[in-house]
Amino acid sequence: MTRTKVLAMSIVTLIMFSVTAMSMGAPVEGKDISAVDRELGEELVSRVIDAYENFTISGFLAVVSNDYAPDRMQLANSVAESYYDSIVLGMDHFMDKVSREGDTIALGFKWQKTVQDKDAGNSVMTEGVSTFVFKKEKGEWKLTRLLGDNPFL
Repeated sequence: MTRTKVLAMSIVTLIMFSVTAMSMGAPVEGKDISAVDRELGEELVSRVIDAYENFTISGFLAVVSNDYAPDRMQLANSVAESYYDSIVLGMDHFMDKVSREGDTIALGFKWQKTVQDKDAGNSVMTEGVSTFVFKKEKGEWKLTRLLGDNPFL
């Protein structure tokens, strides 16, 4: 290879690496997510997922606000139905958006879930993109909205 081709390939590789790094959540000027908010976001999303994976109705409702919209009990019932129809083998998530204003935090994330159907015995993988909105109530963060794909169905 000539020096010119090697130099050109190096420049292209550097540009591709930079674009990839930026798309993977590298801070953009003026849009830096604080480490504290990101850490809080991870904790909150993980807490809800854990309440789903180790489901009890009271345990799940403990992380959901009484003011959950549109309907708290409908959410709990659909989560219970899903949980009892299948065995959750695992659920992974990657948080890519955090927005906080006062006592409200919105967390955008991609998820992937594998379940085993209790009747058929086959494994099924689903994935989606969701936003959980939490509000601080009496010193505790509670889920108030679930937007996008519902990871619990």
